[in-house]
Amino acid sequence: MNTGKLLEKLIDIAKIPKTDFALNMNMTPSGLSKILTGKRLPVLKEKKAFSRQAALCFAEAIYDFNCYMKLEEIFPVIYNFNSKYELEIFLASAVEYSIDRDFVEENSENKNYPDTEASFLGKKTVLNMICIIISDQITNAKDRILPFYSTLPLFDPVYSGTFVKIKTVNLRNWKNLSMNHFFDYSSLEVVFDKYGMTFLSSIPKLHLFANLDLWITEEKMESAFILLKDQVLLVFNVQLDGTPLLTAIRHKGYLNVFFTSLMKRKIKKISYSRSEASALLEANPTFIDKLTSAGVDTVYNFISLGYLLERHELDVLDGKDIVKDFISKFFNCILTTETTFAVTLDAMTSFFTSGKAIVPLLGAVDFAQEERLPYLERFGFYLDRKKPDKIQVLNCDMPYIAIICSAGANIVYYVDSTYQSERFYYFKTDKINEMLKDKIADGSLKTLDFSGEIWDYYVEELKTNVHPASF
Repeated sequence: MNTGKLLEKLIDIAKIPKTDFALNMNMTPSGLSKILTGKRLPVLKEKKAFSRQAALCFAEAIYDFNCYMKLEEIFPVIYNFNSKYELEIFLASAVEYSIDRDFVEENSENKNYPDTEASFLGKKTVLNMICIIISDQITNAKDRILPFYSTLPLFDPVYSGTFVKIKTVNLRNWKNLSMNHFFDYSSLEVVFDKYGMTFLSSIPKLHLFANLDLWITEEKMESAFILLKDQVLLVFNVQLDGTPLLTAIRHKGYLNVFFTSLMKRKIKKISYSRSEASALLEANPTFIDKLTSAGVDTVYNFISLGYLLERHELDVLDGKDIVKDFISKFFNCILTTETTFAVTLDAMTSFFTSGKAIVPLLGAVDFAQEERLPYLERFGFYLDRKKPDKIQVLNCDMPYIAIICSAGANIVYYVDSTYQSERFYYFKTDKINEMLKDKIADGSLKTLDFSGEIWDYYVEELKTNVHPASF
């Protein structure tokens, strides 16, 4: 976003008359008009003073509780400001950044091949510039796809305090984002050991505004970066004293070399869309047999998957018969073996409320109100009343996903609220299952007592009440 457009939008947000803003800036209204229309830029040597004066004026008018939400159109990536001074510094950085970019645009003959690159030092400066640079790229992307590639150090102690503050208040309105995250299994296992629930919770949150694909590398990624393809590379480093350093590289030649080098590494995508997963199953018809032959240890149901559906009930959904056969076979295997069910109370009650039984690769089967109770009663047939510990009811907030854990493989499944857009993440590790079991065992994830008698009571409650009692 150029300087004139940025200032004009901030003037509108601050609800400041342009004449008053010009007086605050010690400018004439005509001088301000020339800047707003792009006919001239502030003098480069005075950009810091100009930026700070403008930011002070805007911060005085804009700062309020959750005022970051007022800025969502300009900065879809932003954070909550703890003080008016924090907002002022952020806006000063944004105005100064736009002046620099406009100056390069107007005066550089080799703007795509600069001789120098910009670096930013310190936690607050890095946080500000991440938000400013990425927001600028997103708002300029318009209708074209903007692919992200990253080894973003979300869980690095140096950067975790920075990234946790970032909010994506308006990104769900941008349908042009594609995110690709790279990691190796050794670093992933460290993440699951220390930040497992945070990692799982991030998956549905990221999907609110972008399709997220995960890639495994055989070689350890030494550098932490965000690459916005063909636009800018953000490289994260740490100085000897622990101070974070961000370098923004825009040299088109280097961006192409970097991307080519990245894609030539030994990488493999471990996430699949619906069409990709369906094609994979069709090409590998023994996949389900291999998965179930190893034994499905536990399924974690934080959404209402349709395990109780019969094969003929899948025919109401679009999809190939071979895929429906695979899903029916898989569901039946889970129901009839020693698989442990861990289910949230919300997932149990949401089916009776919504009538939606989710079927991976196909969508959701919709049950009318009068059909929902008979569907749930099918579970009594599979309930082993001698082994009530095979059912674990979680009474806590969990991410909107399901997880299927087999020996040496954990599959994380996400589906959106329309039941059409979904992703499967195939991790060749037991870490997710181990992490969740440990949290259930130590009480970090609260569970409720469950038995055949309690299930019978729950069903009776459903028969007599629209809203069933909790366990």
